[in-house]
Amino acid sequence: MSAESKAINRFITKVQSCLVCYPSTKRHLVHGFKHEIHDFAREGKTVTMNSLVENFGTPHDVAAQLQEGVREEEYLSVKRGKRIIKWVCIVVGFLVFAGLIALLLSLILHTEVRVTESIVDITRW
Repeated sequence: MSAESKAINRFITKVQSCLVCYPSTKRHLVHGFKHEIHDFAREGKTVTMNSLVENFGTPHDVAAQLQEGVREEEYLSVKRGKRIIKWVCIVVGFLVFAGLIALLLSLILHTEVRVTESIVDITRW
């Protein structure tokens, strides 16, 4: 893979990560933008991340322009889904943490240490 195609792919990946829409919509929006970038590359100009930013703007700026083509219902649906996933991850993380603390306390409270004839015997109830 050439340095130009790596720069193009990296730029497009950054644009896609800024878009808030369904994956199919992302593919559709980015498909048209890819043609613009390839036309830019065919003009014989050097394609680097800097030249793409100079010509098209930052990936965030490009995504903001492309985002205008996304229906508001779709945008709100994707945002709601991401928010739900975030909260589910937080709750699961909290439950795992609480379970580990409970397990640790259980081991600490149910462990007895006996010293007999200079041999340490650790047993659990």
